[in-house]
Amino acid sequence: EEEEEEEEVGFHFDADYGLEEQLPNFLLHPRVSTITYLSSTGVPTLILDKRSPPPSDKDKTSLTGNINTGWLSHPSFGKHVAFDGRFLHGAPGEVFPRLSNGSSKQPAQPKASKRQKIEANHIKESKRVTFLVNIWLNHCPLESEPLEEEIIDELTTPWSKSSDGTAKSNGGDPSEPLFDWKIKDICLHDDLEEAVEINKNETPSGVHTEEAVICNRHVDVMFGTSMETLQTASTKAAEAKSKSAMLNMEDGVISLLVGEEVSSDEEAE
Repeated sequence: EEEEEEEEVGFHFDADYGLEEQLPNFLLHPRVSTITYLSSTGVPTLILDKRSPPPSDKDKTSLTGNINTGWLSHPSFGKHVAFDGRFLHGAPGEVFPRLSNGSSKQPAQPKASKRQKIEANHIKESKRVTFLVNIWLNHCPLESEPLEEEIIDELTTPWSKSSDGTAKSNGGDPSEPLFDWKIKDICLHDDLEEAVEINKNETPSGVHTEEAVICNRHVDVMFGTSMETLQTASTKAAEAKSKSAMLNMEDGVISLLVGEEVSSDEEAE
């Protein structure tokens, strides 16, 4: 249970928060946000079609309301996800908990190539491990720093170029490219399997609410359908070939309610 709680990631926007401290209400986002999963277990990522308020919306009222579209992505070793850097996202473990190996039918894994046979013993399969990279255009986040030389010196690749320009194997397959860039247009969504429809329904316990701090405001993220319905949708996403699914949601399934501004005392905590 403690491990699952550690894996949970609160809802947030990727942004230059150092710049926001100097220019309040101005939230600058990366052009593209990316997630690369380095394990095949853990809480799925929920990406929502909700953008941050414009600078003119000082009270953040435009955050309040229904969200009708989202994407749910389950971890899968080597899986790469790229999405609009302006979208709200997180990994809400209580609503979409990790699926145990026996809870759903897992798709068969293709035989790994030599390049893909990375030393998996360095990564604990019991934990959710991701590599996060944001792509910025014409801007460098104020608080960003170059990677330390000591870390760079320890990085390796499956193969490298020798002095004569030919591929030199470092234990990988030099006939295979290191990177296979397949994104043609970040504004176009991948053709995932059939979208999962989620309808609002009356639940005995009422609406489930998660508290979050978004844009320096207390925000209630409200789920107006049963946990069973949400976890059924999660299982469908996990069983898809891509281990992902687009979610089409009726009004009230997921909605935001903006509250008070975070006080300076709370920020200090």
